[in-house]
Amino acid sequence: ISLEVVQVKDTGLSSEQQAELSGRPVYDFTVMRGKEKVSAFNGGVVTVNIPYTLAKGENPNNVVVYYLDDVGKLNIVNGNYDQSTQSVKLLLAHFSKYIVGYKRIAFDDVALESWYSKSVDYVAARDIFSGTGASNFEPLTQMNRAMFVKALANLDGVDLTKYQGTTFNDVKANAWY
Repeated sequence: ISLEVVQVKDTGLSSEQQAELSGRPVYDFTVMRGKEKVSAFNGGVVTVNIPYTLAKGENPNNVVVYYLDDVGKLNIVNGNYDQSTQSVKLLLAHFSKYIVGYKRIAFDDVALESWYSKSVDYVAARDIFSGTGASNFEPLTQMNRAMFVKALANLDGVDLTKYQGTTFNDVKANAWY
């Protein structure tokens, strides 16, 4: 069994994606068993740490990792920046191409000095919550069941527009929450 991690130049990213990622490196993770490429871990996960030094002014809660799928779409992967090791820790169910990115979403109603600002940065950067529209997050609004279900779906990468078995009339697949 061999493991290879290489920084690739031919990324397959569109010019829009390259601009969004500001020239950040793309890493290709490959596991080989003999001459056979292993792309999934049969329901298991692998912990990976990608070295990353924060640029001046970067908030660790806004550091995200993208997986580049076979059709060229960037998908956010669950991961956290660890300041003590200066790396991003990921739990991966497969190996492929990954990019350490930075995603800052500003909301008019979330002051940087507020007690919830770091948490809002974290969930917004990972598309767990997207706010209420018009650059607002409404951080003091009480969470209802529909918002909770949508957040759980976002954490797990479930597309609620394709889920047909819901009995919850208040959970709307394309709702703002």
